[in-house]
Amino acid sequence: MLAYKHASPWMLLHALVHRLKNDSLLRNSIFIMASTIVTSGIGYLYWVLAARMYSAHDIGLASAFISAMTLTSIFANMGIGSALVQLLPRRASGHAWSLTLNVCIAIGILTSLIGGVIVAIALPLLSAQFAIIQSHLAYAVIFIISVIVCTVATLLDQTFLAERATSNMAVRNAIFALLKLPLMIVFVQIGALGIYFSWVLALAATVVLAGFVLIPRLKRGYCVAIRGASEQIRPMFSAFAGHHFINIGGILPLYLLPVFVAIRLSVTDNAYFYTTWMMGSVFFMVSPSVASALFSEGAHEASDVISKARKSILIISILLLPILLVFLVGGRYLMLVFGPDYPLHGLLLLMLLTISAVPDAITNVYVSLLRVQRRLYQAAFLNLSMATITLALAWILLPRIGIVGAGWAWLIAQSFGSLLVGTDILLSRKPMPVSMVAEDGQNSISLERKSRELPVEPSYLTPEAISLIDTAMIPIVGYLSREQKKKEEAISLIDTAMIPIVGYLPREQRKKEETISLIDTVEMPRVPSIHRTMEKPAKTPSLYPSGQFFKRVHSSRLIAEDEVK
Repeated sequence: MLAYKHASPWMLLHALVHRLKNDSLLRNSIFIMASTIVTSGIGYLYWVLAARMYSAHDIGLASAFISAMTLTSIFANMGIGSALVQLLPRRASGHAWSLTLNVCIAIGILTSLIGGVIVAIALPLLSAQFAIIQSHLAYAVIFIISVIVCTVATLLDQTFLAERATSNMAVRNAIFALLKLPLMIVFVQIGALGIYFSWVLALAATVVLAGFVLIPRLKRGYCVAIRGASEQIRPMFSAFAGHHFINIGGILPLYLLPVFVAIRLSVTDNAYFYTTWMMGSVFFMVSPSVASALFSEGAHEASDVISKARKSILIISILLLPILLVFLVGGRYLMLVFGPDYPLHGLLLLMLLTISAVPDAITNVYVSLLRVQRRLYQAAFLNLSMATITLALAWILLPRIGIVGAGWAWLIAQSFGSLLVGTDILLSRKPMPVSMVAEDGQNSISLERKSRELPVEPSYLTPEAISLIDTAMIPIVGYLSREQKKKEEAISLIDTAMIPIVGYLPREQRKKEETISLIDTVEMPRVPSIHRTMEKPAKTPSLYPSGQFFKRVHSSRLIAEDEVK
């Protein structure tokens, strides 16, 4: 502590940079937040310039199309991005890694195409403001393409998150935010389509940049691999479904609450609500960013995820507590920037959102922990439960207490979610087993250790295991001491109720086979060497087919040989 008190700012900055280089959890969290901040900041400038160059009608129509594009892409994503974070770290570089990425992107393109076509047809039926799609085919084509491009861009960002290279994600998003500014100016003559087209073209440009520059920087040997794609798709569906419902439960309140306020109250009330909600969005940026980084860390090292979760809570506390204090103390003055009426209508809502940031952080971190542990259905239940409570309570409370009702609904739902988290932890009473699954494209091989333990064995028994074909029950043979073992030529089977029995092979097959394949490990004691042939009578009944015996090789590895002449 004394060293830090007397350290110069340059030394502190150097220490921080060193920490960011060596702490992937902190580094990825910072880059995810930086990506959001840069995109939001430049986006604010983008809309300010658009307001000066385009009519209000053009801005309203373009923003409506952009919102529809984003929502369609989110639903078309189907949890593919989260599945990438889970799968890619365990894929070998080269063909396997490339095949998983290509399959996920291909599925994303297909679902986005279907979703884009459906929404393009449905939009004019839902609102007359989107009737331009029917009269101008360009809007429909650009909308469908935009949904596909947006989905691919999101999947590439998730790829960078999976590889703990979120600096690439920050670069892609920064280039997208900057590139759409001049494009909007260039296409000003075509009205609302100019704004929308600037988004789509900027997104497409960053997708090309990521594909040809940023993905190769990962050094994972990317190639256009398609062989074995069909075997990859089927095992992924369960992961897609689980992650999809988790994501849906997390985003539904964010998009539907403003709609509920406009329906249950008024457009004016929605202005106060939306402004306050956007101010509170800083809370929804810190903990989700750290939670996403935790998910990536757990996908790489699942055995250490509990300690990483504790570290995530610490990082969130360090980053979030100063912001909470600023909002609690100076929230009124921050809202005065928008006008004198905003603190009057939205200050209490802002306080509720500030308090709810604590349980929100708990649930965000725990959902990432459940993702790592492959408890996707529990995570989906948690998120969907909180979303249902939020929307149901908001619908009931909004007409009674105004926009504050949405804040109370959000706080109660997050507190309920934290209560579920605490209950789950208490019921477990110990860290939950982490399922480290090796995905081979066809089967998921669980590496969880089973609770089947053999009886306590003497210390001189070998800890190693052998693999044989088939197992069968045989009687337990009595215990032999060390001295007896040296004198006896028979095999001593100590404290063992089940040992492997070698399957009988025909004489012709035995002549061809030099060794018996060893599969399925089981624990058994060390067996002394036996050198007997069929002509010499054994003192004890043989447990193995005639002409075969076990010979000890090296420490305790046993192999089967054939001595049939």
